[in-house]
Amino acid sequence: MNKLFTLINFLLTLSLSAQTLDFTSVDTLVYGANDVSDIMAYAVVKNISSETVAVRVRKEEVSIVEGSINYFCWDLCFEPPVFSSGLMTLEPEETNSAFIAYLQPHGNNGMSTMRYCFTNNVNTDEHCIDIAFNVTPVSVEKVDPYKSFLSNVYPNPAVNSVNINYNLPAGAKEGTIVVYNAIGIRVKEISLNKSSGVANIDVEDLQSGIYNAALVINGKLDATKRFVIKH
Repeated sequence: MNKLFTLINFLLTLSLSAQTLDFTSVDTLVYGANDVSDIMAYAVVKNISSETVAVRVRKEEVSIVEGSINYFCWDLCFEPPVFSSGLMTLEPEETNSAFIAYLQPHGNNGMSTMRYCFTNNVNTDEHCIDIAFNVTPVSVEKVDPYKSFLSNVYPNPAVNSVNINYNLPAGAKEGTIVVYNAIGIRVKEISLNKSSGVANIDVEDLQSGIYNAALVINGKLDATKRFVIKH
């Protein structure tokens, strides 16, 4: 009888410690100038179990540059003093890209590191990630007219449309900017009729979430920039 109880307890322990969460993408180090309003980092979490789970995010300030402010979004966006989110439900095998970490440098340089721990409500499974924000003095991007160039997407987050500065290298026969959603599905594509300029892309019809804008030159991927749509 004692052996039976021991076996049952062992099986229950295995069940309770079974892994349910994993990350398919994490920005562990992001860079930004000290004059921007927000520096953003992203993580995509997946429920790898066969059960529906509700996931909470908890933040820890590992090291913070004095004068900077941090906050995060997990479904809702939480004010800087809030260190724990509410629960968000993930269905079996569901991938969720709702998490965004923000740092507002307020003119201060240096490295700030935040820890975000994702915990489900089914068992004690907890996964933590560290994200470092490296803030540097303002720098001006210099574009070599003979090389390709793709700027950061702005505004970011976007609501109705986004702008992207680009440059096609000398001799390029064709160029396009392609927008992909978080799981790699092509959702927008525009042809570039000039060798350089600003591409404006309407995103009002796209759902809120994380996207990538890719510069494609002569049919080959050249560069990508990530951005967020929030309606």
